Amino acid sequence: MSIIITGTIATGLVTIITVIAKFTHGAWLVIVAIPLIVVLFNKIHAHYETLAQQLKLDKSDRTETKEIVTPKVIIPISGISKVVDQSVQYAKSISDDITAITIVFAEEEEQKIRDKWYKLYPDIELKIIYSPYRTILSPLLDYINKVEKETKGATITILMPQFIVKKWWHTLLHNQTAIFLRFFLILKKDIVIATLPYHLKE
Repeated sequence: MSIIITGTIATGLVTIITVIAKFTHGAWLVIVAIPLIVVLFNKIHAHYETLAQQLKLDKSDRTETKEIVTPKVIIPISGISKVVDQSVQYAKSISDDITAITIVFAEEEEQKIRDKWYKLYPDIELKIIYSPYRTILSPLLDYINKVEKETKGATITILMPQFIVKKWWHTLLHNQTAIFLRFFLILKKDIVIATLPYHLKE
């Protein structure tokens, strides 16, 4: 026992002396890095433990839905195309409360897109927002936030039409607004974000 204690003390003293002697030669990095790594790993472990507890499903946690409430569907569009038409047809299959929304940068565009829309979809509301400063994301978020307050906790489905290109690098040229919109909406509790892909041939 005395040998173990003596060895421990000697090791400790050597460590302290080495740290002091080599502190400016990089020993400080080990002193700082090791505790930080230990703390980081403990935090990660605690996160996984908490996550597992929140996701664990027990029979008592299940709640049977007595009434299925159809969601309000909002379809952000930049124009009228095959991609949008596919999304509209899908939206009709899940809800009868559908609104399409588009942002225009010139007032003369409004009537043109309105006429074209109601010729194709006379039973679906089209919300047109004029954005003189050519911003898209902010008006979209403002409108969705307004609808969210009006629905008072009811589920809203944001159905985003998206075409899928064949070449991966083409992705960098398209669908950027959808990516940012999804990023800002993902944290909202009562909003479902759905993407309906339309696959291009080339």
